[in-house]
Amino acid sequence: MKLQHGVLHTILSMMTCLQLVDHMQGRAQSTQSATKAAFRNGLITGCSENRPKEVCICFGDSVVSRYQDVQLTAIYIQIKKNPESRKMFFLNHSPEMISCMNSAKRKST
Repeated sequence: MKLQHGVLHTILSMMTCLQLVDHMQGRAQSTQSATKAAFRNGLITGCSENRPKEVCICFGDSVVSRYQDVQLTAIYIQIKKNPESRKMFFLNHSPEMISCMNSAKRKST
């Protein structure tokens, strides 16, 4: 039960964070591209340690396309604050990873 409580707390923390940053939509456009690029590059770099670069680029592009800059910033902060959040992030985005792996597999055959 303790593990479930921890996971629930992590999910609620991330949801609260994302709801709060929804109110911060007045950021400059130039900041948006820099934030998305940095988040995308971080995902690609980490992913490339275990997966083909083509898969990682697909994954990075897919993930950042789902979010606005302030949401990516909140996700990054939450992941740094709570290690469980990192697990939840990758669990939540596993369909994108599977899709990218399948797409790369189809291209190679």
